[in-house]
Amino acid sequence: MIKDLIYFNSPIFLQNLMISLYGYSLKKKRYSGCDQLMIEINACKEKSKPAIRDLQNELFLKIIRHCFNNIPFYRRKFSDYGITLKDIKDIIDIKKLPILEKNEIQKNPNDFIAKNFNEGVYWINNTSGSTGTPLKIHLDKYTYEMYMALLINYEQSLGINFGDRRATFAGRMIQRVDNNCPPFWRYNKAENQMLFSSYHLTKDSINHYLEKVEDFNPVEIIGYPSSIYNFVTLAKNERNVKMHHLKAVITNSETLFEWQREAIEGYFNVKVFDYYGTAENVVFAEQCHKKRYHPNPLLGFVEIDDNEGKQVGDVIATSFTNHVMPLIRYRIGDTMKLLNEECECGSNYQGIDSILGRNDDNIITRDGKIIGRIDHIFKGLIGIHECQLIQKSYDDFLLNLVPDHQFNEETKQKLISSLKERVGYDVSVNVELVKRIERTSRGKFKGVVNLMKKDVDI
Repeated sequence: MIKDLIYFNSPIFLQNLMISLYGYSLKKKRYSGCDQLMIEINACKEKSKPAIRDLQNELFLKIIRHCFNNIPFYRRKFSDYGITLKDIKDIIDIKKLPILEKNEIQKNPNDFIAKNFNEGVYWINNTSGSTGTPLKIHLDKYTYEMYMALLINYEQSLGINFGDRRATFAGRMIQRVDNNCPPFWRYNKAENQMLFSSYHLTKDSINHYLEKVEDFNPVEIIGYPSSIYNFVTLAKNERNVKMHHLKAVITNSETLFEWQREAIEGYFNVKVFDYYGTAENVVFAEQCHKKRYHPNPLLGFVEIDDNEGKQVGDVIATSFTNHVMPLIRYRIGDTMKLLNEECECGSNYQGIDSILGRNDDNIITRDGKIIGRIDHIFKGLIGIHECQLIQKSYDDFLLNLVPDHQFNEETKQKLISSLKERVGYDVSVNVELVKRIERTSRGKFKGVVNLMKKDVDI
């Protein structure tokens, strides 16, 4: 893209300026209504369980009426199932409604857009989902701002204030993957945020990272568990960074494993907290001090597709807030285990014992970089039903891709280019069109498979 060419060919001071200017535009869009939303969020925390149920019941019935009256897909779908508004009188009736699969949205995206929504689309999130299935999700203003306010509220509960120094280790491409010259970070002045590259962490570069993290002295470290864990694994062989103000490490977007938590907490000497959210903005579940998750009841309702009665199953979520493109009983693609008893933290919100999520392999490059989450390569692309990445060797990658009717050569080349931007421009990437991608022995989709695992210590 032209904007990427301009950015990557600009001097570093100009890149920092571009990032900060974009940060200011995002800050205005994300947080303009934050103060009022904070009042709603904090008031909800004080509600009793019966009051929370009443609130969710009210929000559920409101969004269902909206879907019946204004969303073409649901009007047709509910009619096919013989469901009328008279059949839906309480949130317990949600089980009468069919589960929504990703491919239904992919086939009929315009049928999910409300025809009477006067405020229009406020934000569009491109997501690959957990099966390499790209979706374009339209969000209204309230939903987008609410999701952002929930994150700020969570951070505040951990003693982190908005504007505190924040170090981020995530999936942003802040520097070309083949550019191994420091600095491996850029600064977003708008949010006092130092963005560290997750794609340049190696034993040769770690001391540059250590010096900058120590110099920045963040109050919060936030990002992918795999990226922060990789930093810790490399850093512990050198030295411990001295950070006098660090209050917490917050992880997101991937499954946080206990061995990752232990390593990160042991290195930084602060607690690690995780939150579970989705690009569809249908769930925001924050992890409490007892390591359980609690979905916020204002944003939506969470169930599991549990046919065996074991309280473990696919996450099914219903949006309460997004009136421009509501998702009802939407199968996200992750799995979770519900909590059977009261959470010891004392929260009146629904309890989730664990988010099982995905268990993809890591990618490892010839120069020792370890790359975790890679689904950014699918975002914004059309024509892909699902896709799996296989690493055969350091320099040989295969993309098994199930196409749909919109797939074309342009999509294929963009996919190859996007992968190379993250793993290296000299690698070989082949795309094989297949009818179906094999599941694991437990019937689960695995987005990244590394065939080198037996030969390389990942």
